[in-house]
Amino acid sequence: MIRGLSSSLNPNVLYDTYQFHLTPQKAIQLFQRYDLVLDCTDHPTSRYLISDACILTGKPLVSASALKTEGQLIVLNNPPRPQGDTSGFGGPCYRCVFPKPPPADTVTSCGEGGILGPVVGVMGVLQALEATKVLTAKPPTHSSNGEEESVRPTLLMFSAYNTPEFRSVRLRSRRADCAACSSQATITPNSLTSGSLDYIAFCGATATINLLPPQQRVSATDFSRLPRNGSNVLIDVRDEVQYAICALRGSINVPWTGSAESWLEKAGANGLSFDDGREHYVMCRFGNDSQLAAKAALQQSDGAGITVVKDITGGFQSWRAEVDPSWPDY
Repeated sequence: MIRGLSSSLNPNVLYDTYQFHLTPQKAIQLFQRYDLVLDCTDHPTSRYLISDACILTGKPLVSASALKTEGQLIVLNNPPRPQGDTSGFGGPCYRCVFPKPPPADTVTSCGEGGILGPVVGVMGVLQALEATKVLTAKPPTHSSNGEEESVRPTLLMFSAYNTPEFRSVRLRSRRADCAACSSQATITPNSLTSGSLDYIAFCGATATINLLPPQQRVSATDFSRLPRNGSNVLIDVRDEVQYAICALRGSINVPWTGSAESWLEKAGANGLSFDDGREHYVMCRFGNDSQLAAKAALQQSDGAGITVVKDITGGFQSWRAEVDPSWPDY
């Protein structure tokens, strides 16, 4: 650790530099010393670790990222509340917004993907502004009935070549089944300090899968050329938070639950019938969950009366690469 004063911008700023990588064993001890944490990293392994440690130490987190010509900003665990808090006022954590990490082969770091310098400056200034707002915020306000008013978290997305350049999406509060901040949390101080949590394995465990034969899959490009005249249905199986960020017009959101039976029940509750003679296309973020959902639909009907049930290969990642470069890369 090196302690000193910054003389270039503000001579009154005291900073500490730690000459080692942040690890689960050290995160809690370090974070307990500070009032606020800023995440400036560019990999899911560090983002999940930092967010988990902020929950366990009760620290708000300002998280910003930048890649190529785009950036994202979100304030998490604000206001901070302990695990299992049922007041409804605690801010969501990183796991609430992204319960599952992206497939390892889809993650691109700044070093690999490159980045436009001014984009870093934009996101850095916004992150500093949000940090200042959190540190200088007034005590929580109360409604007319005396209850504390909750803070509505938002995800700010920046794209240098889009018009407008900024988009802001309201997020939901904490997830009831979050592994880090809910009453069902499985992440504890002991699980971090003991080293039993392997973030590298967690973020690398989701590999690209191939469950369906080629005839039951379609490329994003081919799907974009299909007529949208009611003869086909697009089913988006991402969770509600991701669907709220961006969605194709006319799509139906039926989040994949991890269980074929549960998902089929939700599909029925949304008015979907896979034997209605229409073509059904299933899409997710990267093309994994959509295959599971499409397979469930096919197995339910055993092919009887179905015109088409297909997975869109590569999901919205392929949609962005092949069809619409302005699609948010969240």
